[in-house]
Amino acid sequence: VHSYDYCARLLGDWTDVPLARLSDSSPEVRAKHRDLSAESGPSAANGAMVFLRRVYNYALKKRLDPNLSAYNPAAAVDFNPQARRNTAMGAGDLPRWYTALQALDNPVRREFHLFCLLSGSRPGALTVAQWKDLDLKRRVLHIPRPKGGTVRAFDLPLSREMIRCLARARRAGRMMNATAARDWIFPGDMSK
Repeated sequence: VHSYDYCARLLGDWTDVPLARLSDSSPEVRAKHRDLSAESGPSAANGAMVFLRRVYNYALKKRLDPNLSAYNPAAAVDFNPQARRNTAMGAGDLPRWYTALQALDNPVRREFHLFCLLSGSRPGALTVAQWKDLDLKRRVLHIPRPKGGTVRAFDLPLSREMIRCLARARRAGRMMNATAARDWIFPGDMSK
């Protein structure tokens, strides 16, 4: 996945080119994709065209330029084939993963990764989890800001093992960073 900044740099020579001119220049857009494929790689070229498509769609939706055609110039591009990365972990990978988990020095981080595995939750949602969001009576952890924002907030049901994990995280958090552990379930620097 390429950042918008990186994609914007790849298309840097078009910074001052009006989007309306690009909508009338499908061959130029296709040529740019071919050049980027050769220079920066197929994935980067595809990312740059996705970026262009999104910028164009945003400008069209917000009516930022009355001269914009409804035709998005990125639609003219034949994207490079890309294989999806297989980052999934199968049951056979769990023993090696668990050994690596136990080798982590930071006990809060160990519980964080274990809770991610047990819950299937995105790490970003859990790094901002607070104790006030935990309801042990109902056995749920409220996730107020998942990917997609507050409109997608939900209650995560907790198994016994997940509750044990949270208890260990609380003890470890109090030892590692007592002040932050008052509010945050997984306090501290998660990079260690």
